[in-house]
This record gives sequence, C-alpha cells and structure tokens, in this order.
Amino acid sequence: MKKIFVTGFPHTGTTIVTEKIHECSGIYKQNIETMDLEENPKNSEGVVWKFPALPPSLKNGGFINKANTVYSDVDIIFLIRNPYYVFSSMERAGVNPFTFTNHTIYDYLKTAERFLQAVQSNYPKVHPIRYEDLFEDDSKNLKSIFDKIGLTYNDLEGKTKDYLHQWVGKVPKEKPSETNRELFRTWQINQKFKNMNDPIKVNLSTELEKILDESFLVKVLGYENPKNKIK
Repeated sequence: MKKIFVTGFPHTGTTIVTEKIHECSGIYKQNIETMDLEENPKNSEGVVWKFPALPPSLKNGGFINKANTVYSDVDIIFLIRNPYYVFSSMERAGVNPFTFTNHTIYDYLKTAERFLQAVQSNYPKVHPIRYEDLFEDDSKNLKSIFDKIGLTYNDLEGKTKDYLHQWVGKVPKEKPSETNRELFRTWQINQKFKNMNDPIKVNLSTELEKILDESFLVKVLGYENPKNKIK
C-alpha cells in the first residue's frame, strides 16, 4: 500500500496538495492532521495524510536519517513557499511569527535549509516542491511527483467533491475571515486551483521583513521581496 505524507511549513499548500492526492484513484485520506499515520485503511491502494510543519525527526535530523524513522517506507511531499507570502498570510490570520509554535521565522529558515538539502541530495521517496511550481504548465511538476509515486489522476484543476479541512463539516458559502483559520482554509481550498500569491497582500513588520531581505537561504530558494516587483 502506498503511504504518502504531505508536510513542509504552514501556509505553503499542504492542505490543497493533500486533497489533490485524495482525488487520485484508490487513495484514502486520514482526516486528522498528525505527524504519524494513525489510520490503516483496508481495501485502498494507498493513504495520504498531512501535517503542515516538518516533524522534529526530519527538521532536526534531516532526511539522511529517514530510513531510521517512521517514514522509512513513506513518500514525503515536502512543500515550501515564498516566505513573504507565508508570513503575510499568517499576519492576516493573527499568528505571531516569532512565538507561535511551528510557525516562527526560525522554524521557516530551518525548514528552508532542509528543503535545499532535499533538492540537492535527491533522497529516495522525498519529493520537494515549491508552492509556486505546483501550478506551472498545467501542473506538470506536481504530476511528475504523482507519476514517481505511481498515482492515477485526471485533471488536477478540477475536483469531484468538496474539500473539507479537519473539524469543518461543510464548505462556507461566503468567504470567512482569515482569523477563523480552519473555516477560511476550507473555503480557500475549494476555490480554483491556482497560485494565490499576490504582491499587494504582502504586509510584514519591519523586523521580519529585514530578516527575510537579508536571508541567504531565502535567496537560494529563488525568492525575493514581492514589493520589488511593484515599485
């Protein structure tokens, strides 16, 4: 049975990617967000589950030790996103980027380091992908990962069912406030599958923006301050 774990960093697309995997033929979705697989479905070709932040065993130990973890036989889809958008999204949701567990700028930079290592080292069953690259050329990069895992899929831009975030039973008819995080995320993932980055929405504190502007890791990831494009 295929085991697929979606992780990376909060606000990088882990929820929508999990739903797209659930759309694939024969794939069961564990509804509760946990680091470990807690449900072992029968009569399924595979199972997908997610946790938005990279688990400590991978964040601290790196993927070189993956074979010695609970993820030894798991395909891991590892997401990262331009941090200016990540933390602007968190700001709108009322999340403090210096204190909120697993959501801090320091967590992001450590995650970015692991992401670059995964790209450079080509670890078995580890599939790093930037949020921005999910949507290019009819989602060819995401489809390439699905092909490597052996998933059967149709049109990734379409959907056959409502996508429901944990604890949310139905899709809101109107756009909720972003401070209602799970309800807003449920509404958001049911919108068109497209890049939601918008330079106009970037709004960070001077302190956080300075850290990102000066970060070598951010530059190596290929990211820059989106404000540079609208000056």
